[in-house]
Amino acid sequence: MVKSKVTEPRPTSTTTLIVTKPTDFSLLEAHYQLIRYILPKDLRYRAKHDKNTYGRMHNCLRDQLNCPYKTFMYDTIDGSQKWVVYALYSRPVKPGTLIDVKLPFVSDIALEKREISFRELELHNLLKLLQIAYIRGDQTNRFVGQDYCYVYAKKDTKEDDALVCLRIDLNGDIRNQKEDIEQELKITGRACLFKKVNYPSDTLPPFPYFGNKPTQDKRYLIHLKRDEIENHKKNNLPLYGIRTRADKRTTLDYHDQYHIDASRGKLLFDFINDFRSFLTQFDISCRIKERQFMMFDPLSEDQASLPLCLLDPIKVFDNRLNKTHSLQNYLEIFDQIFDEQSVHFVDIEDLSMALNEPALILQDHNKEDFLEGGILFGQVDPYKQVYDTYAHIAKQSFNINQNKGVHSNLDMYLHYDLPSANNKSFRVKLEAALEQLYLKNVVLNELSVQAYLPHMPINQIFIRKMRTIANQAPYETLLYVENDRLRFVDLRDPAQKILRDKLLGQLGIDWCEQEEHMLHKYRKSKQDNGENESALAKEDQSGMPHYNCIVGPGFFAELEELEERVLYNYKEIIRRQTEVKTALPIESFKLLPHYDKLRNKPYLSFEQLEAQGLLEGKVLPKKNSNQEKSLNFYRQLEAYDEYLDELLVEKDEISFNELWDGDQKERIISIFGFKPDKNNKYTSLLFKGYYQSLGWFTSDKAEDVHMYRGIWYDNKQCYMVGAPQRLKDRQPRAHLIRCFDVYQGEDNFDIRPLLLTTSVQFVRHDQYTVYPYPFHLIDVYVESFLQYQEEGID
Repeated sequence: MVKSKVTEPRPTSTTTLIVTKPTDFSLLEAHYQLIRYILPKDLRYRAKHDKNTYGRMHNCLRDQLNCPYKTFMYDTIDGSQKWVVYALYSRPVKPGTLIDVKLPFVSDIALEKREISFRELELHNLLKLLQIAYIRGDQTNRFVGQDYCYVYAKKDTKEDDALVCLRIDLNGDIRNQKEDIEQELKITGRACLFKKVNYPSDTLPPFPYFGNKPTQDKRYLIHLKRDEIENHKKNNLPLYGIRTRADKRTTLDYHDQYHIDASRGKLLFDFINDFRSFLTQFDISCRIKERQFMMFDPLSEDQASLPLCLLDPIKVFDNRLNKTHSLQNYLEIFDQIFDEQSVHFVDIEDLSMALNEPALILQDHNKEDFLEGGILFGQVDPYKQVYDTYAHIAKQSFNINQNKGVHSNLDMYLHYDLPSANNKSFRVKLEAALEQLYLKNVVLNELSVQAYLPHMPINQIFIRKMRTIANQAPYETLLYVENDRLRFVDLRDPAQKILRDKLLGQLGIDWCEQEEHMLHKYRKSKQDNGENESALAKEDQSGMPHYNCIVGPGFFAELEELEERVLYNYKEIIRRQTEVKTALPIESFKLLPHYDKLRNKPYLSFEQLEAQGLLEGKVLPKKNSNQEKSLNFYRQLEAYDEYLDELLVEKDEISFNELWDGDQKERIISIFGFKPDKNNKYTSLLFKGYYQSLGWFTSDKAEDVHMYRGIWYDNKQCYMVGAPQRLKDRQPRAHLIRCFDVYQGEDNFDIRPLLLTTSVQFVRHDQYTVYPYPFHLIDVYVESFLQYQEEGID
């Protein structure tokens, strides 16, 4: 039985909006007239066979419609499915405003159009249309491009004159039903890079083009019509387009403590709150969804780690190109790092000597180095040779070359120094490599689950269908435990599906019934959330590209990503940041009057100091005694207050930040005897702590304004995996909320054993894993066995 520390539920705001379906549309009708244009019947066929169709369609619509519009592929207002455009004209509608719209690249015939009522529009489409109307407002940092809404975030740091913006999407929750009075919308944000591009040569370009319009100290973008593009060309004005880098990494931190306004979390926070206010003026009621999260008690550090000593001794095979430093040099360094864990390393000259034992492969190159454009292109990749020849051996590569091939020539790239055993980064990478070697050893050599895998659920079945690269069939794999050993079933083989059905049947589960349930859910989600280029390409795909399912005695659950994240309390964070910047009377900063509140508990009170004659110097304190420590702290506060009196000669007010970061810092450090941290830097932590003891300057990183650390869950079978550590200055990714959608046997389902398997720290080194780790064991099996087995056949 898994026991968890019981905590009080914590109300937590998320990036989901709960909208009440309006019954009165009079305010909307007073502001807008809704026109529906029907797109040509053959446009869907064209879009599936020509990737440029979608972009050309939108550019044509943009050229002609001077109002918010939204396309929707699954409109059924007339009783049959049509691809349509909803256009929102402002009232009063002037004569000639309701223009005829044409798609010249398809036909010169105007699109069929008619006015429809807001009541006929599905709620998710109405809200997306109103989002576009809101974004098109007078806020200069917002703009619309084709069917998407953007908010300006920051200038790009890697390229001159490139901008990073956040695309904000509204997606109906997968469980919404048309008849529901309340419906949920998932608000998501995706970072997009806008770069300078060449003027288009095509008279009807398939891409959106944007102009850069500076306003005061900021800039924003606007989606240009064709005549505006021509005007930019004549005046030699820059054009911007949405582009990706070669490394495809356009990112925006979810939270940046020192650049909050450029954080995804803050941008989403502002959008959600402002959009709610916008909807209120049309009498559309909505609220931010709150979850009642409880903190889960994770495994201890010892329980969350793997006993790497079970690998001892670890065989190391030298697969380096540059062997200037002997292998023995590295083994000695490895031994120093793992001396306390009783792990030792030995060399082997031939991997065939490893038999059924695991091996660490030492190398000084990456797979990418041998690809076209790589620094070792044209040479034989020794990594591939080893893995092709010894596919049956559990092995893990470890690259000891810290040089970057893209930034050097061949001689420089393969010229590297021996690492230090004290190098923390090197140690972490080595530990992570050994953890993966350990798991591969368990998987490939069928070792005891009870002895080797902590908290592995032995009475549950895990089924995973993994996303793969384009044009490649996904892997569909089942994992279960039999006779204390892991068993894997490759479900791409039709014969193996018989075994799956038998195993599930023994637990009272019908796979076909549950699969149909999943298919129905995801088909509905696709239709509710409209179309994009990706949906057009996959429209005829009947199956699911990926899923993660857990089956136990009498229950079947799918692990679903909710596209929902926690919203931090940015109003309070900013208030706290502003507080330390605000000037206050210097007199109010004095600390001596608060000695009794600030002293450590063992220290003498003010009355005791005075009664014992220590303050007047009648009695000298004993050396290193509590008396001496108490008096020393009192004198520090006294000296600090005297220093504040000196400052009062020059000015009456000062902020905390000025007090610490200005010329006064060295004096304050000297008075209190503060010591530098491990990075030899002085922080304000202890100094600010004095004022925090008095109720001032609450930390803007305190856990009451964010949910960064820990594992959290609610009574709806939802959970969120944070970090084991406290909030850092930058949080690259948001913690996604996931849900165990229990299709059958909810009374038999217990979330806690599965949460326990997310609190291990050997899948993501020193971090919790976001999925129950048996799914990672499936990944290890696929990557270490199935993939290489197929490559060998090829």
